[in-house]
Amino acid sequence: VTVIDPDCTFTYTEDQVVSKSKNSPFLGWKLQGRAVMTVMGGQITHNLLA
Repeated sequence: VTVIDPDCTFTYTEDQVVSKSKNSPFLGWKLQGRAVMTVMGGQITHNLLA
């Protein structure tokens, strides 16, 4: 299950890239909507709310 905050805005920066390749056409873009929590198998695996 993924919890998304559609009102969350953020600027995508190089330190947020999880890929080995740090280049992205979206670097520096201001984006809206973000996955703030992911639950898998009853365990929280990603949490930006904490």
